[in-house]
Amino acid sequence: MTADDVHDKDGFLKLVNQMRDELTAGAVGWESIDLAAFLEAMSAWAIDWPHPAAANPWAHAAMLLEAGARYE
Repeated sequence: MTADDVHDKDGFLKLVNQMRDELTAGAVGWESIDLAAFLEAMSAWAIDWPHPAAANPWAHAAMLLEAGARYE
């Protein structure tokens, strides 16, 4: 599941649980595994994102979480 698959609260919660499981299993493919780096990456992505926020707030929140984990 990715942020593209999130359309509502249930999908968002599935993504959050999946990300928690990934982190617990070693965060393979993640750039940011500690909270400070995660929040920094999330902030950097939000600053660099050239588009308006997604119309669906659940999808946009999911994109922010994915950015926190994977944005360099």
